[in-house]
Amino acid sequence: MALRRVLLGFVSAILFGSCLLPHHALAAAATKRETAPAQDILTLSAGDGLQIPAIITSPATGMPSGGSIVIHLPDGPGGSPTRRTEASRYLAVALAKLGYPSLSVETRHVTQFPFTRFEEAFADVKVAVDLAASRGFPSVILAGSGFGSLLAVRYASETGDARVKAVIALAPSSDLGATWRAKVGEDVYARIVDQATRAGSDAGAANMIDLGDGLVFTPTVFLDWYGPTAKTSMAGAVGNYDKPLFLGAGGDDPSISAARLQRLLQNASSKKSISKVYPGASHDLSRVADAVAGDCAKWLIDLGLAPLPKIATTLVDVTTSDGVGLSGVLYAPSIASSASSRHPTFLLVHGFGGDIMRSATHALGLRLAQHGFTALAIRTRGSGLRNTISARLDDLPKDFAAWSAFLGTRGATRVIGVGQGIGGLWLSVYLSESQDPRFRAAVYLGPTRDLPAQAKRGMGEEAYTKAIRDAEAAVKEGKGASTLIDVALPTAVYDEDPRQPMFLGQLGTGYIYSYADAFLSYWGPNSLGAHRERVAEMKIPILAIGGSRDPMMAGGWLVQFIKAAGGPSASIFYGGPIGAPASFDGFENRVAEDVIGWAERVP
Repeated sequence: MALRRVLLGFVSAILFGSCLLPHHALAAAATKRETAPAQDILTLSAGDGLQIPAIITSPATGMPSGGSIVIHLPDGPGGSPTRRTEASRYLAVALAKLGYPSLSVETRHVTQFPFTRFEEAFADVKVAVDLAASRGFPSVILAGSGFGSLLAVRYASETGDARVKAVIALAPSSDLGATWRAKVGEDVYARIVDQATRAGSDAGAANMIDLGDGLVFTPTVFLDWYGPTAKTSMAGAVGNYDKPLFLGAGGDDPSISAARLQRLLQNASSKKSISKVYPGASHDLSRVADAVAGDCAKWLIDLGLAPLPKIATTLVDVTTSDGVGLSGVLYAPSIASSASSRHPTFLLVHGFGGDIMRSATHALGLRLAQHGFTALAIRTRGSGLRNTISARLDDLPKDFAAWSAFLGTRGATRVIGVGQGIGGLWLSVYLSESQDPRFRAAVYLGPTRDLPAQAKRGMGEEAYTKAIRDAEAAVKEGKGASTLIDVALPTAVYDEDPRQPMFLGQLGTGYIYSYADAFLSYWGPNSLGAHRERVAEMKIPILAIGGSRDPMMAGGWLVQFIKAAGGPSASIFYGGPIGAPASFDGFENRVAEDVIGWAERVP
C-alpha cells in the first residue's frame, strides 16, 4: 500500500541510511540524528487524584499527531524516568531520534510502593494513555523495563484498552512471588506470609514487612505482590496477553536467561511477538540503547506503527461571490518535494452538522499531508448546526467556486474532492452544475441517499406530505427563512442486500430542524438532493466508501450509487460485525490508504 511504502522509506532511511527517500528527506533524517530531542516535564492527575510526574520526549522536528506514541513505565521501587540507566529515559531519547514521540511516566510503584496494591497503578497508565489520545495519538505502545514490563503487560491484557497496540518489555520482570520464595526458602516464606496474613486481619496493625534493601510493604500490599495468590507472575501475565510483544534482555543479565526469555516468547499469543538478546549488556540495557531502539522501530514498522512526519497546518480564508466569508484548514507536507508537487490536491468536505475540526476530514487531512499530499478542509455556509438549519443547498455551489478559485491561485490544476455524508452531496451539486475542469475525481465517504426518497420512506407518506405542505406554505408567505420545520425522521429500513450485509444496532429516530426554504432545498420533491441524479451528471471518476455499521448504507446503497455515476466508478465496503460506522471512527488509516491508492490510479 502507498501509505506503508512511505512510512517504511521514512524510517528505513533513518535506521539504515538508505536511499529510499529524496534528498530533502535524507537531510531531515540526518538532522534527527544530530539534534537532541526536546523534553518537557508535566504532571498528570490520575483518576483517584494522585499527581503523576511525567516527561514528554519529542523528536527534534516536533510532535506529529495522528500516529503512534510510546508510553514508558519505569522499573519498580526506586526507579525514575530521570535516571540515565532507565529505559524510560534512554529508550525515549533513542526512539525520538527515529521519529517516535514518548511519554515517560513515574508510576506510583516508584515512590508509593509500600502502600500501593499492584492494580492501583493501572490508573497511572490510563491517565497517560488518555493524555496521548487527547493530543491526537490514537495508537499507543507501552514500554516497560523490569517491574514496569509486568505493569505494561497486565494493564494491556486486563483492561482491554484498545488504544494499546503493542508492548515492549525490556529486562522482563521476574515472577515476583516465586522468585522471592526461592530466594529466602520455604520456611522463611511461609513464616512471613503467615505474619502478613495475621497483621492484615488486624485493622490497627502497622507492622511493615521488610524484604531488605529498602523494600518495605504493608502486610496487605506484601500479599498482593508476593503472596501465594498474587497476580505478579510475568509468565502468567504474558499468557493472558494477546497483542504483539517485544521481549529484550541483556546477555549479561543474571536475572533473565536466554532460556527464560524464550519461554516467555512461547507463552505469547501473538505470532508477531519477538525476542532479542543483547550480548555484553547488563540488566538496564543502556549501553545498547541505539540497538534496542533500532530493533523496536523495525518491529513497530512491521506492525504498521511507523512514526509519521510532521506537517504544516495553516488557517486560510475566502469570500464568495455573494460576500460570504469562509475559513478552511490547509494541510501540507512540512517539507515540499518534487514528488508532492506532482500529486493531486485534495479538497475535503465535512458531513452534516459537522465542521472542519470535528469530522473524518480532519483525520484524513492529517494523514494525506503526512504522506506527501496537500489537502484543504473547507467550511461552507452550511457548516455547523446553526448554519445547517438555515443554509439552502442551492447556494452551496458559490462556496465551492470560491474554494476552487483559491486552489487555483496556489497552482492546483488537479483536484480530487472528498465529501463525507452531506458534504459529498454538496460537492456533487457543485460539480454537476459547474463541470469544474480543475476537479479530476471525487470520493464519497458514506454518500447520502436520495434525500427526498429517504425522507418519504422514513417519515411515511402522510407525514412527509404534511411537512412539504407546511414548508411550501411558509415560503409562499415570505416566511421561508424564519419558519422552522421540526419533524421526526425515523431511520428508513431497507431490504437486505447480500452484496453488502449490514450489522446494525437498534435503529433510532432522527429529526430535521430546518427553516422551510432550506428544508425544501434538501428534502423537497423537486430538490437537488436526489444524489444519484447529481452523480449521473458528472463524468469524472468517483469512489464511494461505506461500512456495515452505517444504516444509510443498507440495501446495497453503495452498489446503487456507483451504478448511477456518469463516469468511471468504484466502491469499497468495510463490512463484517465490526465494519465502519458513519463516522469512520477507528478506520482513519484504512480510509487514507484506500483513498491514496485509488487516487494514484486517477488520470
